[in-house]
This record gives sequence, C-alpha cells and structure tokens, in this order.
Amino acid sequence: MSLGFKPPALSTGEILRAACYTTSALSRHKFEACLFGSVAGLLHGMDSRAPKDVDLFILNSTQDQDDEAIKDLLVQSEPERFFLVDSLTVGATHRVLWFNVDDPQVNSSQKQKVSSSKSASATSGACGQSRRVCKIDILSPQMLGLPPISSSELQYHPTLSYSSLLKTTSVSDVDPEECPVAFIPLFPLILLKLRAWEDHSLPNARDIMRDRVPQDEDDIEELLCLASTGNKSTLLRQPAKRGKYWSLGGFQSPNEAERCIRKYVEKWPRSVKRWRAIGFM
Repeated sequence: MSLGFKPPALSTGEILRAACYTTSALSRHKFEACLFGSVAGLLHGMDSRAPKDVDLFILNSTQDQDDEAIKDLLVQSEPERFFLVDSLTVGATHRVLWFNVDDPQVNSSQKQKVSSSKSASATSGACGQSRRVCKIDILSPQMLGLPPISSSELQYHPTLSYSSLLKTTSVSDVDPEECPVAFIPLFPLILLKLRAWEDHSLPNARDIMRDRVPQDEDDIEELLCLASTGNKSTLLRQPAKRGKYWSLGGFQSPNEAERCIRKYVEKWPRSVKRWRAIGFM
C-alpha cells in the first residue's frame, strides 16, 4: 500500500459520506462531478460487495485543469480532509488522493509526513493504524476515451444528496444548495466494466490487474442481471442505433462493443441472454 499501512475496511455509509463530501468539495471550485465504478453500481442496486473506493468523473474541466491539478486544489483548500501519496506503480507519475473519513485534526507536521510515500510508511504505527481513509479516484471522461458527458443524461439518486456550491458567487460563500448525487446510467456502467475486464485479461497485463478479472466478471454478471430484469428506463436508449457516444463506455462504435461482448460470451456463454435483453448479440 502506498500509505504504508492497510486502511481498515469502511462501511457503505462511510463510502457514501466520502463520495458526497468530495462532490461537495469539488462544487466549491465549480467542478461538476458524477459517480461511476462500484459506488455507481451500489446506487443501481448491486449488493454482492461493498465498494472499496470512490470513482468520480469531472464533467466540466478544461484542458488546463487536469486530474492532478484538481487533486492539488482539493488538498490545498481542505488539507485536514484530503491528502496525496505517491503511486507505487512503477513508472507512474500520478499521485493518489485520499479522504479522511473521520475529519482528523492533524497538525501541519503530521500532514507533511503522510503526504509522501516514504514518510507514510513510517506512520503505520499509532498514527496510521487508527486512520479511517477512503481512496478517491478523480478522472475526466476523456481519460477513459469517453466523449464529454452531459449532466442531463445522468441519473440522480432520489434520497442521496450533497451540499452543492456550484451556484455560489465565491469560494467564501457558505450558502449551499442540497442537490441529488449524480451517477452514470446502468448501460454505460456495464460497458465500462466490460472494457476493464478486457484490459485486465490481456496477456501482458500486470499480475495485479489480472487478479481483478474474477471480480470484474462477478460485477458484470450482477450488473447484467439488474439491467435485464429491472426497469429498462435506466438504460437511456438502445445504443445500437446511436453510433459513437459516451453511453458506449468508451468503445468507438457499437460493433467494437459487440466484439468485446462476444469475447466475454465465449468465456461465459450463459450470459448471452442477458446481453440480448439489453440490445446486443
């Protein structure tokens, strides 16, 4: 672990708290965000496993506001809540953003210690073991090969909300508006997970990625079950008639998505009926 200690498992409530707080913190800087990944799956009804982290797309960043700059902005504005550590991936230049779930009161010298991977490894004692932290992945859709995402095409949770500061006039304005949390619809979520499955299955994939394949397959099966038996309105529209569009999960065309689906079905033939139920095969 890049933290130098293994964080304790978080409850679903703590994960959702981290998601809502981070979305609110981003809105203070006029960034609009939506959930994808395992937390979006949870909001769609996945219940076989608890999410381990929070994945957020930034919908309105500009070319000079890359993911690393946005992470820096969060840490600089709320260092008691957010901190960065170096990635342990060989050759990686990005840093990993973490959220302090329990809002610890950490003095500046302690914060400097946990912000570097070398010093973080030394905090595995009294400071590290007791900390409840959640990893936050912040990405622009373009990082995953997706076209821009319109907020009008997202889903919004009926009961889960966050304090939005998007409409405030300055960062010092503290009059937030309660807004429903946005998350990507079920169809693109399935295809994003399918792309991850294909990438993790490549012969040259790193062992740590290949180890994720069984979990990818479990997630795909559960999402397909939800999509094929649930309310079809959650799928937006059938993608086969839409061409290149963000709801294809980054696949360049319906044909490319079908190619990957056929590869998946070759391994898991029983899934073909569910793929057909959502407009493929």
